[in-house]
Amino acid sequence: MSRPLWNIRVSGASVPYAPQPFAIAINGALDLTWGNIQIDKQLYSEKETAQVRIEDSGAGAGPLTAHVYSTNSGDWETISCTLLTTGVYTDTMPFTLNAVAKNNSALSVRDGDKVVFFYDDVSGTTHRSWANATIDAAGPVITNVRAEEISHVSAIIKWTNSENCNGTVYYGTPASLGLKKEAAKPFVVNQAISLGGLTTNTLYYYDVESWDNYGHKTRATNGGSPYPFTTAAKGAIL
Repeated sequence: MSRPLWNIRVSGASVPYAPQPFAIAINGALDLTWGNIQIDKQLYSEKETAQVRIEDSGAGAGPLTAHVYSTNSGDWETISCTLLTTGVYTDTMPFTLNAVAKNNSALSVRDGDKVVFFYDDVSGTTHRSWANATIDAAGPVITNVRAEEISHVSAIIKWTNSENCNGTVYYGTPASLGLKKEAAKPFVVNQAISLGGLTTNTLYYYDVESWDNYGHKTRATNGGSPYPFTTAAKGAIL
């Protein structure tokens, strides 16, 4: 007698390192038509659309009804997943920052919202299947802005982002900051951008800007007064 093949999928969020050890325990009286809901990501921007998938081999022709709600904005929407192939049903759910009426086919969200999808499988062993995601709708937080390793012709501008970001330094001798340089190594938490070709013994001003993978930007302006640094005087030749 041939042995059945089981496909096991393990998903997790904010895993600090990989691989992660885990254990699986299986007992008898398994429901071979157990339904579950899945989404394509665990982090979305406010402009994205979630791809929703239900796998339920005992559900028939469908469509299957699922639900989604946002914990902060309080919106609640219904999803109707249609049959894609045997036992597989799909639909989409767009997100919006606009406050909208419930059940209008777009889920209203806010930054940091926890979005919860669920599907009630009423065939076989009755149960509820869940899938969770988080909304990123705001720019990063910038801290610890500073100029280091200042010489007579160069300096390194450093700062810390609250998430992986790309970055740009805006700088100049007047406070208008007419020059800029973008990071060579994008999407990092600890940003460092080298400025070269500076004038000796000169006061410079600068701001920094970061943006995440979704294009959310934050610019640190030191409260409207650009950050200063002064290049070193050129040493005497002996």
